Amino acid sequence: HKQKEKLVKIREHYMDIYKTRLQDDISNTVNFINYKKSSADERVKAIIEEKVRNAHSLAAHIYNTDKHRLPEAILRSRIIETLRTVKWDDGNGYYFILDQNGVMVLHADTPELEGQDMTGTKDVDGQFMIRDILSLARDKGSGFYRYLWSKPGSKGTGHVKITYVKNFETFNWIICAGFYVKDMEKKIKDEILDQISQSAADKDRYTFILGKDGFCLSHPSARYLKKNVIQTTPPDIGKLYKELIDLSIKNGMNYVEYPVEKPSTGLIAPKLTYMVFLRDFEWIIGTGVYLDDIEQIIETEKESFNNELRRNILIISWFSFLLIILSLTLGFVITNRLYQGMNLFTDFFKKAATSDIKINETRLIFNEFKLLGRLANQMVEDRVSKEEALRRAMLETVNIQNMLKNITDSMPSALIAIDQNMKIIQWNKKIEKTTGITARVAEGRLLTDLLPFTPKETEVIEKTFRDGIPYTQARVLETKEKEKRYEDITVYPLVTHRVKGAVIRIDDTTEKVRIEEMMIQSEKMMSVGGLAAGMAHEINNPLSGIIGNADVLRNRVLSDLSANMTAAEEIGVDFAQIKKYAEKRGLPTILENIRQAANRAAVIVSDMLSFSRMSSSSFSSFNIAELLDKTIELASTGYDLKKKFDFKTIKLTRLYDADMPPVMCDGRKLQQVFLNILSNGAQAMGETEALRVPEFTLKISCDRARAIIHIEDNGPGIPESIRKRIFEPFFTTKGVGVGTGLGLSVSYFIITNHHKGTLEVESKPGKGTAFIIRIPVNPA
Repeated sequence: HKQKEKLVKIREHYMDIYKTRLQDDISNTVNFINYKKSSADERVKAIIEEKVRNAHSLAAHIYNTDKHRLPEAILRSRIIETLRTVKWDDGNGYYFILDQNGVMVLHADTPELEGQDMTGTKDVDGQFMIRDILSLARDKGSGFYRYLWSKPGSKGTGHVKITYVKNFETFNWIICAGFYVKDMEKKIKDEILDQISQSAADKDRYTFILGKDGFCLSHPSARYLKKNVIQTTPPDIGKLYKELIDLSIKNGMNYVEYPVEKPSTGLIAPKLTYMVFLRDFEWIIGTGVYLDDIEQIIETEKESFNNELRRNILIISWFSFLLIILSLTLGFVITNRLYQGMNLFTDFFKKAATSDIKINETRLIFNEFKLLGRLANQMVEDRVSKEEALRRAMLETVNIQNMLKNITDSMPSALIAIDQNMKIIQWNKKIEKTTGITARVAEGRLLTDLLPFTPKETEVIEKTFRDGIPYTQARVLETKEKEKRYEDITVYPLVTHRVKGAVIRIDDTTEKVRIEEMMIQSEKMMSVGGLAAGMAHEINNPLSGIIGNADVLRNRVLSDLSANMTAAEEIGVDFAQIKKYAEKRGLPTILENIRQAANRAAVIVSDMLSFSRMSSSSFSSFNIAELLDKTIELASTGYDLKKKFDFKTIKLTRLYDADMPPVMCDGRKLQQVFLNILSNGAQAMGETEALRVPEFTLKISCDRARAIIHIEDNGPGIPESIRKRIFEPFFTTKGVGVGTGLGLSVSYFIITNHHKGTLEVESKPGKGTAFIIRIPVNPA
């Protein structure tokens, strides 16, 4: 009977131990969730502060680079259009800029707000948010502001948003960027679920999370994950889950024993589960232990205890036997004290297997017993110390792993860590977003199986392994839309006492490359423009002499002037014979050829002067559609005799905005640009095989303060190598004598310098080419 009571107490003791462990596990999980939740605001602030500081640096760079050679209006426009295209967080993150009077300069999400006075804008709480932002920027220069606002793709305006603002003193702007707290909370929930799903100790020891409706958010078994356990399990099991969930919601926490399938064996076994209801997230978090494992541990402990007890009893018995022999001479008192010491050790060894109890050394009489007691107590202290150190080390390891994961996931670059066998050991959020492959799928796989690295790029990785120093490799990718993307791949060596490998960082440098190309093109234009001006002036003087002397020679040899006849009579020659001789020798044709050649050279000189310095002209208000249509009529008179290609055979598709306002511009020069583009497009379509009807698509629209003219042909297109040089002076793909190579260069300067606009070209080989002109409707 006593043995049964002892077993019951041992079982109750272990049940208490495991209940405490379950409580500790759930408490750690809840603490982890609360910590992640509490970091939402700080993470939002860190993200938007970094974004605004990046935008501020980019705006300052654009201004400082071109402030001595470009007007302030163009610099403002460049900064605005550059920041307009920068978005993040699937388009939910964007920039907006205010001036010091509260007028919206840029709003990437709602462009129609630009140019409006926003000082009267209120949030849901009735706060004049724009006024508050102006005060914050004026008083502190930068800072955070929290308010309720609309969210792209979501209904209503009651979305909590934190915005970071910073003064851009150059233009008296306030650069701002915001982030929705709800988006960060969703990310945090996903991170929590991902972390918990990866923390299962083994198949039978795991943490699960249910929604209050029974939907399973986290579970190691695919039978339950992302399913409603109430609806998808047998009715009796579903009913049990419903009761457990309701009980946990009602009480906040709950212990429950119930039979369930054990993952490691596939058999039904009793399970003790501890469940807690997390009200903020409306989650039921649970973890448990299978009772048959506890029974097995109890049996093992009982057997170990009995063996240890028998061994200790045997040792003590022999020791006691010797003591008894000695006690015969020492008397009854010593015998009694020995008996007390033996009882003390017996009690200790009985309890030591299941608790951290120590021997009371003050109750030991003999030095030998005291020594054994100290050693026994030291053994208990060492075991407790090692268990505590192990627990702290495991907790610290988890914290460090989480921190490193958060750091790499927060970086804007794609980061991949690999071992020396090229197998992936880490895969951050950026590369997940880029490839659509999660870290769980990627880790452990070969790098070359998941990413399209060229042999040259793979060689850079191997070189980093071999040399132990970082290397960088630039590469160019082509998207499905035939658009080129530029990337920098940097490989850093990773060497520790346990792991040898590398960290690969992939940065998208497309925007940087395009900006550099635009800067190089502008510098080329300015340099060649100065050269063109000098050449034009140097050529003009002798050219004028050629044309003038050719006309004088024609008059003195071929014209029936009285002075000519008088001079002929003075030398005894008939002037009619001189004219006959000149005509016989083809002199009129030669003089006409000289005149035509000189006139052609004069046209080239005129183009060169137009390229180097646009002559002053008056701006007037014009209807862009009428200018373009008049230019088409002019182009229709052109006829290519070599190719037999008539401009009138080209199909014209006009897409003009009906409410297009008049535009202040130089109509004559703008028609010159239209004619250059239309003539080049017609000639290009004339040189292609007649597989489709040649067609121009003409679009005219207005984007707030700018007119947009879009001229697109369906010709053969322009290769990328030629497209980059298309606006360079004297660059042409036509044959000798067909063109000067100045047409598009002059057009570029007419639009960019004369009209303070932009001229861009887009082309897809085999499909056609489009020129996009953007000029201010009312230039300052």
